[in-house]
Amino acid sequence: MRFLGWAYNYNFKQAWRHYTIRGRTADRIALTTYLDTTYGGKSYLYYNGRSALSVALKTLLGAKVVGAKIGVNAYTCYSVIQAVEDTGAKVVFLDIDKQTFNFSAKTLAETAKKHRLQAVIIQNTLGFTADIKTIDKVCKLAKIKIIEDLAHSVGLDYSDGRKVGTVGDATFFSFGRGKPVDVEHGAALVLRNQFTDAKIYTPTKMPRLRYRRSDRLYPVVGWKVRTFYRVGGKVIAWIALNTGLIAKSAEGKVQPHVTITNWQARLVLEQLQAGPKMSRTPLLVENRNQVLKALTNNGYFFSDIWWDAAIGPRRLFSKVTNFDPTKTPIAYEVGEKMINLPIDLTAKEKKEIIKIIKEAGGAGDGK
Repeated sequence: MRFLGWAYNYNFKQAWRHYTIRGRTADRIALTTYLDTTYGGKSYLYYNGRSALSVALKTLLGAKVVGAKIGVNAYTCYSVIQAVEDTGAKVVFLDIDKQTFNFSAKTLAETAKKHRLQAVIIQNTLGFTADIKTIDKVCKLAKIKIIEDLAHSVGLDYSDGRKVGTVGDATFFSFGRGKPVDVEHGAALVLRNQFTDAKIYTPTKMPRLRYRRSDRLYPVVGWKVRTFYRVGGKVIAWIALNTGLIAKSAEGKVQPHVTITNWQARLVLEQLQAGPKMSRTPLLVENRNQVLKALTNNGYFFSDIWWDAAIGPRRLFSKVTNFDPTKTPIAYEVGEKMINLPIDLTAKEKKEIIKIIKEAGGAGDGK
């Protein structure tokens, strides 16, 4: 059996270490020092990415953030929308290219002219880096602040040679479940350029006990779900999610006063120093529900998707009131067709999966 989700990127040894590892204040200092040096700014640690993004927008735009128009990839996570709206700013969706899942410089320029954008979030979706050279020129000409989102692209380089995260005025990271850097929850913000000396609150409050417990337990629980799936794993999964033992993905609040624990900071630094990695391959298919069902019937549990709707996860899509599929049709289509595959599939597994997808009527375009 193969899984996406349920800590699929952890073996038992890694899950147990995640559960038992300890940290010190020195680990936090080491992490922020690494981020400061690597990305050329001043870093702060948060409990989730939406908090880091919210602080970034408030810092870069100040009092003007209320009512400001922020350019956002139209294929994204609900957490991004939540963070922008928390500041009082307004989301302006940018449609994407079907091959890179990012918006083009042309789309940005046209949207900036129409809506007078004050900031834009460069997402580097699923590890596909944006055309930063041209986008940077557009932003400088239109005086648009750039915020780089490294949730999917930490450690990568843009095509012009610059390191992802070293171009904009702010860079934020998400170290959440299944991400290239994964400690279940956690985030960082690096303020750059003239904002390095900005006076902002340094979060010091620890997450509530039940969240710290969930963060500790998730890899171990996930390993149990996967290992014993046929003989009780599904029951374990149901109990974990429906009792609140494990938090559901993408749910949470903007909490700029809450930081990550010392042990999480230690693990984050270890993973950052290990170098870039991606754990998923995107694939667009027809008849997605039938494809996923066929894959599941053959032991491939791939229903955990980045993202299963234009604004994912789908269960939160309805909360987004200003998304118009007719204005961003490519992003909407991608959200309806996207599935993910583990990046480490064997040749035999790939061959079998392709066969299953074709037989389920899912043969279509993809990466």
